Amino acid sequence: MSAENQQELSVLVEDKVAKALILAVLPSGIRSRINIEVIGSASALSRQLASNYIRQKQDNIMVVFDGDQKAKESKNLSHAYTMTESTNDADDIKAWMKSRVEYLPSETWPLQVK
Repeated sequence: MSAENQQELSVLVEDKVAKALILAVLPSGIRSRINIEVIGSASALSRQLASNYIRQKQDNIMVVFDGDQKAKESKNLSHAYTMTESTNDADDIKAWMKSRVEYLPSETWPLQVK
């Protein structure tokens, strides 16, 4: 296997619209180095953050929520923390998770933008 074919970053998104938006703005040189996966709801993305933490942060991931989720960041991070079932410091875990979270621009779901 060639090292050139390895993905440097997994980007997890809620839906196909988010994936299309991200692919549209990234230059081809970056697109070839990342893998964008459609995961589903904001809750599903939070579960993926928890899973990645539980697996001792093995994957280099970025979770991109739709813009409407920015107002719910605390709820999503708390949900993810709860799912880790960790007894470690919640603030440290949430900080680790937050460093891997981004949001699409806008305060609405992408399909609602007119």
